[in-house]
Amino acid sequence: VPAGGTLVTFAFDSATNITTISQEQPPVAEPALGDGQFVAQRIVHDSRDDRYRTPFGAVPVGSAVTLRLRTAANDVEGVTLIVTDLSTGVDRPLPMQPAGVEDGDQWWAATLQTTQQPTVWNYKFRLQDGAEVLFHADDGRLDGGPGVSLAAGPGADGGWDIYAYVP
Repeated sequence: VPAGGTLVTFAFDSATNITTISQEQPPVAEPALGDGQFVAQRIVHDSRDDRYRTPFGAVPVGSAVTLRLRTAANDVEGVTLIVTDLSTGVDRPLPMQPAGVEDGDQWWAATLQTTQQPTVWNYKFRLQDGAEVLFHADDGRLDGGPGVSLAAGPGADGGWDIYAYVP
């Protein structure tokens, strides 16, 4: 199945009884700060990859977890990591900092310091460019791994989870 937004055309030639399928990728926006457009194909976070989440997996209470997001360079003006303590429902917005440019992509990073209480922390990203906002969260399966970009913020448990436990 092609990526979302791809134009797929099916054609049938009745003279030869041959079906052809073609696909055309949607145009990719050029990155520009403040234009209110996002190069969504270049927004990446994969909760199973230690380039994006360190340490991986459940963590002892009181641990620091560094989370990273990748965007096209010169495309996004700011990123906020939104962390929700699922035991209390309280959101904790953490501004992310630019953390370097690599191969035309801007890396953003923030570190969550977990509390001394065992809980599940749910996180997602809020991106800002000009007057526009885009969210990046776990996909609809909520099984971790790569995420999806969304025009509206996901629910309280719509992001990825970090389990903090008492060792």
